[in-house]
Amino acid sequence: MPLPSLFQLAVKSVAQQIHNENFPSDFHLDTKSSNAVVRELLELNPKNIEKLKTHKKQLSKLGELNLSECEHDVESISNLKNFKLNSLEFGNLYYLKTEFPDPERWYSMDIVSLLKRAVNTDSRK
Repeated sequence: MPLPSLFQLAVKSVAQQIHNENFPSDFHLDTKSSNAVVRELLELNPKNIEKLKTHKKQLSKLGELNLSECEHDVESISNLKNFKLNSLEFGNLYYLKTEFPDPERWYSMDIVSLLKRAVNTDSRK
């Protein structure tokens, strides 16, 4: 088994600090680091998706996001507008919590409206 690189160790350390709410507010990560830290953060706990809201400045360069293991709701999806995403994976949206659940239409979803709500204009390009 190969030893982890210094970058991998740093990513794990930063993700753990964010998870523990010990990350300095004046520190900003580049795109590669933001992507890796968020990936690690979500592996620590899928509920850490909420940390994107509180650490949007430090992770502002986030470009890739995989939410396939996270529980989605309207608020967490709306928070994605803070990032210019090049890649976004939702995973299973079957259990998406919505503001106005319609028991008559539980099987349908307007994916275009969801994406407009989830991503900013730059990400849509």
